[in-house]
Amino acid sequence: MSRLKLSKRNLINLALALIVIALVLVVIYTPGKDEPSTKIIQTDTPSITSIKIERIGNQAISFLLEDKDWQMLEPFAMKANKIKVESLLDLLEYNYHARYDLAQLADLDAKQYGLDIPRTTITFNEKHKFEFGSTEPLNKYRYIRYQDTLYLTDDFYYHRILGSATTFLDHALIDKKHKITKIELPGLTLTLKDAKWQAKPKPKKYSNDQANELVDHWTLSHAIEIHSYPPARGTGQVRIHLEGGATPILFDIFTFNDEFFLGRKDLNIAYKLAAEKRRDLLQLPPPINPDAAIN
Repeated sequence: MSRLKLSKRNLINLALALIVIALVLVVIYTPGKDEPSTKIIQTDTPSITSIKIERIGNQAISFLLEDKDWQMLEPFAMKANKIKVESLLDLLEYNYHARYDLAQLADLDAKQYGLDIPRTTITFNEKHKFEFGSTEPLNKYRYIRYQDTLYLTDDFYYHRILGSATTFLDHALIDKKHKITKIELPGLTLTLKDAKWQAKPKPKKYSNDQANELVDHWTLSHAIEIHSYPPARGTGQVRIHLEGGATPILFDIFTFNDEFFLGRKDLNIAYKLAAEKRRDLLQLPPPINPDAAIN
């Protein structure tokens, strides 16, 4: 009898083991539902073609994607810094720690969360609008309102939308996509003709290499900072002609506190440049080999 009971017990254990194995196989091989995402929205960044930032006490900043480059539309109408603008798209990856349906929070005091008058908003494609409120005191999580929901998020990206509009601008003096065909400096004009640079008036010692180096400086130079156009008169002007351009780009030369600036009144901006750029951009470099220079 004991041997029979033991056999029954073994059979029961075996059956239970088979059931467990079967359940494990079902879990492994049966497709299940993905875990719900903790992103605020499900939008692919390549689909974003416009961005607008609005802040209390500041001008709105808006961008538009054109031919794979971001252009600032306001407050300055010019090319934007692609890396800086695309860093804003990281906001679309925002995860949250908690969320609350505003429709179920009838007693919500928006002022308590800094959302009665949102201090900052950013809108993607004119429909995905994030409203930034204050931070909660314990973990310093940021309150964000998106549509009818209040989210509690990490505060990783908020600082990216706080910079001045000029911080989002492309710091290059000349877009490298465009070829320079003529430079008019104070006291010197260089004109590209038959793949060579004609200088007028022609220096006593001059070579085409000097002109090429000067053009490279204009093509590759970037500002340290960009400011609004100053309320002052410049000390001179530079005209840069680009291939296919109807009118030249006009730069005004400024000096403030011994610092070198080039202003573009048409864009209402001024480029702050390193001190050595005054030499590199406003005069021919010395001949590399004076004996080879053309007299």
